[in-house]
Amino acid sequence: MDTNKVKEIFSDQAFVKRLFEMETPAEVQKTLKEKGLDFSEKDVMKLRDEIVKHVENGTKPEELSLDQLDDVAGGFVITAMVLATVVTIVAPIINDQVRRGNIRW
Repeated sequence: MDTNKVKEIFSDQAFVKRLFEMETPAEVQKTLKEKGLDFSEKDVMKLRDEIVKHVENGTKPEELSLDQLDDVAGGFVITAMVLATVVTIVAPIINDQVRRGNIRW
């Protein structure tokens, strides 16, 4: 997966806010696929969980171990770099949403 493409897509604040207003992981998956990112629903939930964890803890994403990279779907693996990139970009954008508990999926 192209990290630059991930940065470009997740740097769009309006897109990220809209993404986190969606109701289900399937909706998020479909929307990301339309942008050219092939995430499984499990990948989507992993991203959500990591973003929420880092916002709630006020921490920055750290590199994940290989054991944590078990989110495989159709040959796609969320890499530590992609996960860290998304969390770093998205956490500040949705900080208020997370703190108010307004994350649906």
